[in-house]
Amino acid sequence: MGLDSDEALVSARALADLTDQLMILEAALEDVEQALLGSPTDRDYRAAFSRLYEGATALRCGRLRARPLEPGPERGGLAG
Repeated sequence: MGLDSDEALVSARALADLTDQLMILEAALEDVEQALLGSPTDRDYRAAFSRLYEGATALRCGRLRARPLEPGPERGGLAG
């Protein structure tokens, strides 16, 4: 199985983890948007920043990392 230079294989677990982390960030952004409606105070801005930072930190910690594929029968390698 060959891949083009702009293609990558991603495990289902890594993709699910990334999706979860993106959902956390999206929820944080929605919380911030709601919290800053009307006439937000300095305290509101600080709380909103903290919430957004928490969501972004979860995403940063869950980055996808490249690693070589292990040869196996399904990839044309030897079983064993």
